Amino acid sequence: MQYYINDSVGVFLSCSRPFLGSETIKQIIARNRFQEILRFIHFAGLDRLYKVRPVLSAVLKNCQTSYGPRKNVAVVEEKIAFKGRVSFRRYLPTEPTKYGIKIWMATDFSNGYVLNFNVYFGSEEGRRRIHGLGYDVVMNMIEPYLSKQQHVFFDNNFSSLDTFRAFRNAKHLKKGMLSCTNAKIKLAC
Repeated sequence: MQYYINDSVGVFLSCSRPFLGSETIKQIIARNRFQEILRFIHFAGLDRLYKVRPVLSAVLKNCQTSYGPRKNVAVVEEKIAFKGRVSFRRYLPTEPTKYGIKIWMATDFSNGYVLNFNVYFGSEEGRRRIHGLGYDVVMNMIEPYLSKQQHVFFDNNFSSLDTFRAFRNAKHLKKGMLSCTNAKIKLAC
């Protein structure tokens, strides 16, 4: 079995360069037809961070095992400045860093050490959030620390009635801002 390393598929399937590629593959499909088919191929459900997922998983594992959080945990959103071409890049015109990748993080409140993180890919088609995005983010970020009776801090972006109700039965002290602008929340205020 032979392995070929080429910069492009076009060179590999080119008939004008017979010394490159495989004659068997060239007889099966033409270069132009292959490139036309390749334009329409999309693998749904593929992890968008598959190239760096092993590195991110190792970093997350080291963050969680090498440091035990103190009493206070903060759930925050951060943006990493990035102007490259990825489908989950966010544009926020009012912020100093207009383009970037949004990251949800659980951090130790006293020193800012990252305890847990997740990359935000935007709204996921076909997935209906029962309690809302803020609830899901807070619960996913503090999941490893739910049994440790932490004080959880989060801001207005994550505050919802469902989030506060979830903490009411748990033995966590929650600190969050709750604005009474939503009609559902006004009834409870």
